[in-house]
Amino acid sequence: MNKEFFKEIDKVVQSSWEELQQLAKSIKTQIMSIEFVVELDDIQKYGLNKDILLVVNTYDKKMKYYYKNLEIEPECYYNRPQKYYEVSTLDILQECIMQDSHTPNIKAMENGTCKRIQRKQKLERICGNIK
Repeated sequence: MNKEFFKEIDKVVQSSWEELQQLAKSIKTQIMSIEFVVELDDIQKYGLNKDILLVVNTYDKKMKYYYKNLEIEPECYYNRPQKYYEVSTLDILQECIMQDSHTPNIKAMENGTCKRIQRKQKLERICGNIK
């Protein structure tokens, strides 16, 4: 699901970037950077809603994530636990919605004690054995 999410984002970003380049060619002003919002057609299929904003900055080529117009800053471990689970961006965005916070606590996800992450890991093991 995470790969599909970022593939869709990449398509929208590329399309938007091409449109912005065409606009920039038509004016004499030199543009140093542009920030724009990435709007996905069906954001709900990824377990997200309109409270999540994805913003691309063309200067530093980075994407920022916002929940209810506040930049997302997850509360996580400073030192990673022994058994560490890499929490995906999509998981963090979904957790913002579940906790209704732009600073979701993802420590349980990182150490693998979160039930949702345990189910996801089990599914990945099962699907990995099928291939």
